[in-house]
Amino acid sequence: NEKTEAIYKEKDPAKQSELFEDFKKTAKLDTENDKRLLGSLASSVAMNYANKGDFDKAKQYSGYITDKNTLANLYNSIAWKQSGESIDGTPGNLDVGKELSAKSLELIREVQNDMKGKPSYQTETQYKNGLDNSYYMYADTYALLLYHAGDYQQAYDLQQKVVEFAKGRDVSMNEAFAAYTEKVKGPAITRSALENFIRDGRYSPKMKAQLKRIYVSQKNSEESWNGYIAALEAYSLQKKREELAKKMINESAPAFVLKDIQGKEVTLASL
Repeated sequence: NEKTEAIYKEKDPAKQSELFEDFKKTAKLDTENDKRLLGSLASSVAMNYANKGDFDKAKQYSGYITDKNTLANLYNSIAWKQSGESIDGTPGNLDVGKELSAKSLELIREVQNDMKGKPSYQTETQYKNGLDNSYYMYADTYALLLYHAGDYQQAYDLQQKVVEFAKGRDVSMNEAFAAYTEKVKGPAITRSALENFIRDGRYSPKMKAQLKRIYVSQKNSEESWNGYIAALEAYSLQKKREELAKKMINESAPAFVLKDIQGKEVTLASL
């Protein structure tokens, strides 16, 4: 435990790899749990090398990872860093990012076709849902890499599937999709998409600013913007109220009598 903790804490990849190699020589690694532990440690070393731009070393240590889920997660994490992590971010090595991101998606599909890795505490449905979530989260990474590489149509097509899977619940995914849509489909279709996101209450300040820019560019005045956006947001608020009303219950809460820290009795009826 002390050795593994030291490996996880070390941020210098050269020192971390020395600790890893020492651990590998001295520890008994003869069970599946041991192999998973070694893979987890190797993932940490690989990520540190990748953060330093040494992708060859990162790939070398990824070779110790036998669990496909862990490997896919590592590849996505490295790819996400190379994507710049946002539309406005500065991407790193896009070729490496796309290569590893594509591999992460392949690995998840392989795991989905083989249920051997399902934990005993999960049902098949839970396990498959978790893998689906991972797949589309990694697909979001790949779409961003494609966007920064100038492959706007591919980025749009993939992100559309991501947003459809998430049912628009992830605002960061919606934000990316709105940017890709404007690149591929133009302002008119983008405006319609943004209006729908705002009506659903699934939008960010950046998406609101994007809609304003498009709205004003279509020969609408700044003054009319306030009424236009207020109507969209009012619809969103009303929809949220209706959704909450459906979930609320109208029943009496259980009565109670309890003492507070001063020893005084407090009843529900007194509140």
